[in-house]
Amino acid sequence: MARTPEQAKAEIDRVTAAFFDAFTNKGRSAAAPERIYDLAVPRCAVTIASPNGARSYSLEEFIAPRAALLSNGTLVDFEEYEVAEITTIFGGIAQRNSRYWKSGRQQGLAVSGYGREFFQFVRLDDRWKICAVLYMDETVS
Repeated sequence: MARTPEQAKAEIDRVTAAFFDAFTNKGRSAAAPERIYDLAVPRCAVTIASPNGARSYSLEEFIAPRAALLSNGTLVDFEEYEVAEITTIFGGIAQRNSRYWKSGRQQGLAVSGYGREFFQFVRLDDRWKICAVLYMDETVS
């Protein structure tokens, strides 16, 4: 089904918001990082960059430790959401440069910060899916 550029952008906005929301446990009993499996292609790679280098993960390797952290009381009142973005769409592929904010309490201490996340999307079976994620935290307090 053909989509207008505005419809495609709105769909990508929803997928991105759902990605960030999957890690939020503020204001509700539990985060649901397993929702990422529905938002991404099965072989989606997640790469985390830091001043010390970069490491790539499969979806399973990325989600499992975050699910534990968000469910075992180590990280509570956590929220993460997009604050700015630039999305480029070309037919059935897209990329998104996203700035996000995150905050919560980890082991009783307040933590917060910004970061950059770069998403690549592909349109499959009439849905936009994440096919790669690259991110780096900018600041953490």
